[in-house]
Amino acid sequence: MADDLRRPLRRRRIADHLRALRPSPLAATSLVLAIAAIGLAVWLFTAPDTLDGGPVVRVSIAPLDPVTTGTADRLSHPGEALDRFESVLELPSQEDIAADQALASQTEAAYLPRENPLTQAPVKAVSEAGEFGLLPRIASDGRKPSDVYARAVPASVLDSDRPKIAIVLGGMGLNAQLTRQAIEDLPGPVTLAFAPYGDSIQKLVDEARAGGHEIMLHLPMEPFNYPLVDPGPKTLRAGQETSDNPGNLAWLMSRFAGYAGVVNYMGARLSGDESALRPVLAEIGRRGLVYLDDGSSARSLVQALGGEAGLPVRQAQVIDTGASFDDIRRSLAVLEEEAHRSGFAIGTGTGLPVTIDAVQSWARDLAERGVVLVPASAAFRHSPERATADGQN
Repeated sequence: MADDLRRPLRRRRIADHLRALRPSPLAATSLVLAIAAIGLAVWLFTAPDTLDGGPVVRVSIAPLDPVTTGTADRLSHPGEALDRFESVLELPSQEDIAADQALASQTEAAYLPRENPLTQAPVKAVSEAGEFGLLPRIASDGRKPSDVYARAVPASVLDSDRPKIAIVLGGMGLNAQLTRQAIEDLPGPVTLAFAPYGDSIQKLVDEARAGGHEIMLHLPMEPFNYPLVDPGPKTLRAGQETSDNPGNLAWLMSRFAGYAGVVNYMGARLSGDESALRPVLAEIGRRGLVYLDDGSSARSLVQALGGEAGLPVRQAQVIDTGASFDDIRRSLAVLEEEAHRSGFAIGTGTGLPVTIDAVQSWARDLAERGVVLVPASAAFRHSPERATADGQN
């Protein structure tokens, strides 16, 4: 340290001074930008004006033709137009406003397309607790599940002489995707029969009823060649194998709530066995339901025995024995002829994509052909004798 203090001061060279004065990169960039900006300003100030002393071209533009629009007359006579507008303006009714407010206060599901949504099941008055779950029953005031869970049809429609058709598609609930396709694609009056199997059956039933579809229970019954041909667990049996039928029927009827009646699933053997069939029909009738025979078995005794059991029974025609779209459309045409002839016809089918598509296509212009599509329960409230008499007058 002492040696450094004794060392004489060294004179700075010119290069050292210049090095000290050298700007940093940031300062150099700023200087260049400043010089460029000054130069641009000087050029703009001194540049000649092209319109001052230069050639100018003038073009004459002819007046435009008047434009006529849908509002031109209203603009030329605003007072009269306002009066005409006000004379045809109809404000929403209080009912419309209330309905709109009700929709706005509900969840997003309320905005899905709906057609006459039905009351959510179960309805307490027509339900009772059973060993396996809720069972339908006749209410203390006499109301039946077949009425409470049915889709309403005006009496003027039921009693009219217009031909009526009910369509019931079964096997619902086994495939959730196909079930939802049927719910969304088919008109509300199409009745859906749910099998007593599968996951989340009640949820799908609720969705179907919210979409306006009446519901039936697709009841598995013993066919010929059972068990090689097996409708499913708890199938109602014929012959000597009937001891489990009461418990199995209770189990099957407890799988979901909201059905107005039952339709057989297979069952050619059971429906032809009087001793095995009679107690099954009696229990269904005792619980205030209706029975739809799908018409697949010529040996069925359901219609003959139903009256004895106090059970309303109707018979249908199968519409999808053929596997193709065209086959089903031809069957529907035959059904339509039957409706024109007798006043009412019922068709049953399976909830397969081709059947859903065919029914959707067929029903699209059904009203234009003078035919009314109604739910299956309407067949049990329809009076063939009265409709026939009306048609003859």
